[in-house]
Amino acid sequence: MGDSSDRPISIQGCHSATVRSEKRKISVIAFHDVMKLVGPQAKATLVLAGLNWAIPARSRITILGQPGSGKTTLLQLMAGSSLPTRGWVERRGIVSSSGSLTFYATGRTTAAQLVHHLALLFRADPKELTAFVEAFADLQGQMNRPVSRLGRSPRQNLGLGLFYGLPCDFYLFDDRVSMGRGHVMGRAKDAFQSRSQDAGMILATSDLRIARKFGGDGAILHRGELTLFRTLEEAISEFEYVCRVDPVHKHAAAGRKRDEPEDDEYMLDA
Repeated sequence: MGDSSDRPISIQGCHSATVRSEKRKISVIAFHDVMKLVGPQAKATLVLAGLNWAIPARSRITILGQPGSGKTTLLQLMAGSSLPTRGWVERRGIVSSSGSLTFYATGRTTAAQLVHHLALLFRADPKELTAFVEAFADLQGQMNRPVSRLGRSPRQNLGLGLFYGLPCDFYLFDDRVSMGRGHVMGRAKDAFQSRSQDAGMILATSDLRIARKFGGDGAILHRGELTLFRTLEEAISEFEYVCRVDPVHKHAAAGRKRDEPEDDEYMLDA
């Protein structure tokens, strides 16, 4: 048999069961007077102070925030893995997890069982998703092994395969867009491009280079307030100013920039 690593992997069979509106004005995620406090009551940190925000279908949004500003918590509220302190979050579609889906596996859960359970949860076809993940992550012969016994690389590939294989109306990215390594990187790039044609994408990051690569509309999360901007460049300019004059932490004073990309980081112009 030939090397399967160069064969294209299709996600066409992994369709969402939700009905997507052709009108971008329809909101898929909506925050209704959402307040969010994190930490013990006496020392709670304010992440959101009464946010009202309707996010249209198929939007691409980059949310800038300093380390510790609550970006991860905001994504968790969108995904439903964290609850508001006050108010409510409305989801009129399927929203991805903001973290690795392999964390849903218990000690004895096999890769095949995890895929099956998540397929039902996300309204996907279990057989189609299993076939996609197995090929995407190079897990032939390992699907019946417990996830906890998979090596680091196969476990990461399993998480990526689940993320891109599950049909969602919005995909959430925390800090950066992970693409894996080796053969998986090319497959992940193809899956990202395919999903982005029909679904919304939201990235929360403090890295300005990654923000520019991701593109889309711009927003800033700072001290409990989310501010939207007409363009991403306007948001970046304001974010750089805020980092200088009002850093959340002393080490965040310049806005994070890296000279070189990590080898599993997605580059739009690659």
